[in-house]
Amino acid sequence: CDGIGGTLKRLARRASLQGTANIQTPESLYNWCHANVTNIQSFYVPSSEIEETEKLLEKRFKSAKPIRGTQSFHSFIPVDAYSLEARVVSCSETFKSFVVIPPPTFLSVNYQDVRVNSVIAVAYEDGKWYLANVVEKNNAAFEFKVHFYKPSG
Repeated sequence: CDGIGGTLKRLARRASLQGTANIQTPESLYNWCHANVTNIQSFYVPSSEIEETEKLLEKRFKSAKPIRGTQSFHSFIPVDAYSLEARVVSCSETFKSFVVIPPPTFLSVNYQDVRVNSVIAVAYEDGKWYLANVVEKNNAAFEFKVHFYKPSG
């Protein structure tokens, strides 16, 4: 990916200097790449879409921990919703792992996603997790009636 972006910029700059292309905006760069570089798939994301996504992610960004020494890394790969791997170069086998956002101490589920007769994990009054079968849903109170499985032993 690193070299691909550089290749696109080099080809576009050459076409612009030769007078065969008028590339003045990000959208015109995308259009030129789409028409002239068929072996590389290009995407155009308008600023409005980026700003909209930033608003959706603002809370997540505020809770993120800073990563020290980011200038020494060139590639960042998400591992899960909370951590990532940083590499000096994209193809490197070695990496450093970072927890960027503290994982929650509990997980919540969307009430609508849980169905009667499904098996769920429940944190009981003793603080331990148990498996339970959903027997009934009370949509008015957003509650479940469950039957717990017996712990082994």
